[in-house]
Amino acid sequence: MLKHQPNFLQDYPDNLIMVSFLDSFIGLFVQDMGEVYSYITYDVLPDDITVEELEKIAFENLIRDTRYQISQSNDPDIYGILAGGNFEAESLCLQEIWEYASKELEDDLLIAVPTKDMVLFVKAGEKGHKEKLLKMAKRIFKDNEKHTPYLVFCNDLLMYSKKDASLKVVEKY
Repeated sequence: MLKHQPNFLQDYPDNLIMVSFLDSFIGLFVQDMGEVYSYITYDVLPDDITVEELEKIAFENLIRDTRYQISQSNDPDIYGILAGGNFEAESLCLQEIWEYASKELEDDLLIAVPTKDMVLFVKAGEKGHKEKLLKMAKRIFKDNEKHTPYLVFCNDLLMYSKKDASLKVVEKY
């Protein structure tokens, strides 16, 4: 017997507040209700708060409430962002994390986000690192696509540039 697989479009409210980031990501807002997170929709957004203000509040909350750590993977050339399994992908929106990682590794960074709860990165200037990152990210993406389709996140490869402190999509893989 097949278990019910929720339909991504049908299982979310019609009036979710969404913002676009880097033309590849859509951000949704949630409220921590203790045991669960509840999606913030337009009908519950107070009249005196704009979407831009909500976004600012959300990032302030992430910085205040989420502890981000950089960790080395089993492959010594690949690093990851840890944040307890709920907010790893949101690290892309926090410039300070990428400034710090880039400074520590003394290089630009190539970043992959194969699932919502996994952000991987390597030194951009090291020969062979891009291929290792892509191989690991593709494997993780494919492994999770069947089992947890809602955690599958992105096929884009991103680059953080130390020189201009910017994060951008560099290519599809």
